[in-house]
Amino acid sequence: MEKSCENLDKTSEIVHSTIVWLSTLDRAPVWYIAEDRTRVATGCRALLEFGLHTSGSKTDVRVGEHHAVSTPGTLVLMNSHYGNIGEPRTAWRFWCLSFDVSESTPLPDIGVAPMLSTAVLRDPEAITNRYENVAREHARPGSAREARVKGAVLLLLGDLLENLPGAGVEAPRYSVPVQTAMERMQRRYRDPGLSLSAVAKHTHLSEAHFGRLFREETGMAPMKHLCEIRLARARELLLRTRLTIAEIAREVGYPDPAYFSRLFRNRTGTAPRQFRQCCEEKGAEGQSSRA
Repeated sequence: MEKSCENLDKTSEIVHSTIVWLSTLDRAPVWYIAEDRTRVATGCRALLEFGLHTSGSKTDVRVGEHHAVSTPGTLVLMNSHYGNIGEPRTAWRFWCLSFDVSESTPLPDIGVAPMLSTAVLRDPEAITNRYENVAREHARPGSAREARVKGAVLLLLGDLLENLPGAGVEAPRYSVPVQTAMERMQRRYRDPGLSLSAVAKHTHLSEAHFGRLFREETGMAPMKHLCEIRLARARELLLRTRLTIAEIAREVGYPDPAYFSRLFRNRTGTAPRQFRQCCEEKGAEGQSSRA
């Protein structure tokens, strides 16, 4: 496996973050689950994709400016906000599980830039069986379908985490109060009244104690984390919708659109309208290059 984009720490972090994210949702937002046997090309969509190269030739995978050469047994994690391509040199078999992250996402900056991360798994055959199980549950009707799909997806992701090289090292984990706070912020970020004291109260800790604990475990202040969640959602809305700046500001918990615009510019280096225009231009360029 060529290591142009390989980053085991990043791959582990993505898998772990996705497990935590799915655990907070009522259902797994599976957009696509199938085994492909030809060239793949995903258009510009708000998707987080977990691919497994099961057999066949070396394959060139491209996501924006990122490139990797995949071989059988390789896990491929990528977004498709800017499109992505898998080009086998002769033939391949490739399982793909895509999550719709247009409404909620495990990675706050997933839509900001093309993302590609790869790792060669220790037991790809076992993981292939997990992909097949997800596909079966996804295709099987019934009143408990959503629960079965979510369970199958979590089993897959758990096995993926344990199959990564160096998986004996514990993935980053948070204490119960910090995890509780992160889940509440993810669910309630639209609420402009979601304050530090409100979040701390939900964890049953004092505001000062909670703030110190959150900074120690995550490296950032609680309200900065909330801000990152809100701005990540704002970037998604700018990219995927035609809502006005004022409508987007309200959607992510900022009643004052002028304040939202200043905050967005300070954190991203560009104004919301400029960000939207830049994304549209990049998307047009990507569509042209794939035509």
